[in-house]
Amino acid sequence: MNIAGVVLAGGRSSRMGRDKALLRPFGDSNPPMLATTWRLVTQCASPCWVSCAPGQPYAGYPCLFDDEKGQGPLSGVTVALRSARAASCDAVLTLPCDLPFMDVDTLRALLSAHDQSATDNLVTMYSASSGRAETLVAVYATAALPFLESALSSGRRCLFQSIPADKRQLLYYDETCAQRFFNINDARDLALVVTLLSQQ
Repeated sequence: MNIAGVVLAGGRSSRMGRDKALLRPFGDSNPPMLATTWRLVTQCASPCWVSCAPGQPYAGYPCLFDDEKGQGPLSGVTVALRSARAASCDAVLTLPCDLPFMDVDTLRALLSAHDQSATDNLVTMYSASSGRAETLVAVYATAALPFLESALSSGRRCLFQSIPADKRQLLYYDETCAQRFFNINDARDLALVVTLLSQQ
């Protein structure tokens, strides 16, 4: 399969109070989260883009822009799928820019599961064994685009519910892998991540 990639960085970072894509939890002398996440995705997919809020590009990256502000990640994934279809890609690997413990092996396992899924499967996403779906650590087939566009046009914002249940594949992870899916939402999360990284 031809897989494109997108780093989701179009959120408002309202709880953090500053742009999460530019955080440097690995230290001030190391790259920011956007660069770290970009490196992960580009090891697994090509072409790759950064999903941005309208009028807010990140210099040095190929950027895609949400059609409107406030539509959430559903808009970012939709725009990425349109670009992937135009590039003759079969699917898009999505990853948010705020997962400091994510690794390339976890992404490659996701891609492998999607590649081996049923031909009519529209999305493969990770899910905690407790049932919390990781809708942004996922592979969306370009065939899912009409479903996402329908959700946007009707005012719905839930990525999970935009895809019919029988077209979704969940790849479960247990507690031993949970840290990889920890995302930085606010200053307390950032402080915890810095502490954990200092202990590694």
